Amino acid sequence: MLGSEKDAELSYKLLSKDVDASYDKWFEGGVSRDNYKHTVIVDAHNRGNLTGDIIEVTYTNLSRSSYRGKKISKIIATFSNVTQENLSPYGISFAIYSNPYYGFWYWQSSKITVNYKFYDENNHLISFDNTDNSWITIGSLNSGKGRYESVKLNSSGRVYGFKDSSVTIHNGNTLYSDKANDIGSRIGDNWQTTYSSDVTSNYPWGTNSWDKGLDDPHAYYGAGIFKVNGNGLNVTYGTKRAVFVNPGTWATISTTIPKSSSGIIPPTIHYHRTNVALLKLL
Repeated sequence: MLGSEKDAELSYKLLSKDVDASYDKWFEGGVSRDNYKHTVIVDAHNRGNLTGDIIEVTYTNLSRSSYRGKKISKIIATFSNVTQENLSPYGISFAIYSNPYYGFWYWQSSKITVNYKFYDENNHLISFDNTDNSWITIGSLNSGKGRYESVKLNSSGRVYGFKDSSVTIHNGNTLYSDKANDIGSRIGDNWQTTYSSDVTSNYPWGTNSWDKGLDDPHAYYGAGIFKVNGNGLNVTYGTKRAVFVNPGTWATISTTIPKSSSGIIPPTIHYHRTNVALLKLL
């Protein structure tokens, strides 16, 4: 399981000459300052795509994360291949929390890839074995009001949806909702539909938002799940926009499975295995 590591330390190695990185210059994003010690923010020198590896960050001093009884003592995440949002006049930037539980924010971009590697207390690379211990939940996949968020599994594993979720499987390895599910939108509308002001969102259970964390009883409505294997977890986070709205997206990964009776639904399309890996923190 991946716990909240509020005392985690964060170091980084810059891998691209096209960006600058700053330590502890950004403390925002809606996460309480008590829940993390440091941040790293990355800014592109110019507008345009960032190709190849950009920055490698290492999370250490972990105490609340483990896998099959083995302590996870270190996580290394490599950020790469960020696609410029065509509708934005500004350059790409993204900011990483030292607590891996809270993930990172990215701005002015439509795609960003992260490769995660996990190490045990003996500094051995951990391999996920595709058992019932290897479920990774992808939650908070908002859609509507001119944008939708997605996550693509690039390493080995299999993608599933939850019964009655708005999020469905696309192309065998990508999760998103192509219908509006976001609070303030008309549920079931096309994701591209915009409104002059927020409207009342009528969900199957009422008007309360599902997007309050994976402990919410309706969190499954904006979530999907991966069963993963292999020693590298590789994910592409994406935000597609019809209009230039909400230039920032918060990306997280988690091992918490939403508490509901929604059930897990296997893919209905033929899934061909690809070299893809994924992890989820929330």
